[in-house]
Amino acid sequence: LPDGHAETILMSAVLEHLEQPARALAEAHRLLAPAGHLILTAPLFWPLHEQPRDFFRYTPHGFRFLLDEAGFEVVEIVPLSGVWVTVSLEVSYALRRYRKGPLAPVVDTLTGAVQWLAARWDRVDFQPKFSWSHLVIARRPD
Repeated sequence: LPDGHAETILMSAVLEHLEQPARALAEAHRLLAPAGHLILTAPLFWPLHEQPRDFFRYTPHGFRFLLDEAGFEVVEIVPLSGVWVTVSLEVSYALRRYRKGPLAPVVDTLTGAVQWLAARWDRVDFQPKFSWSHLVIARRPD
């Protein structure tokens, strides 16, 4: 595609699977029109997945560094959960191995209850320093 072809680029759960994420962000910058937006998500805390193509986890500081290096302006970085939801997701993943035969409904009920409670507790005691993922909005300068 030619330079400046896109108004918006969406990269959802992509960056952590790339060996050279800085090159992908440079390419997104090239493809975006001036004042175009890059919207991306990537995990900070998540189990290994799509192995062996699972390379990185990203903090807000890591996002800012990579995006600054690629020539973007960071508009916003938003945590998608707090510590309670993150922990509940990890507990749920750990329990999946027991989701067999007669234990399946027990595990389903337990994980559902843990996640339901965690989502509500995140509203009371939101601790974003341990978010499982972040939403990032960046802009190519004019």
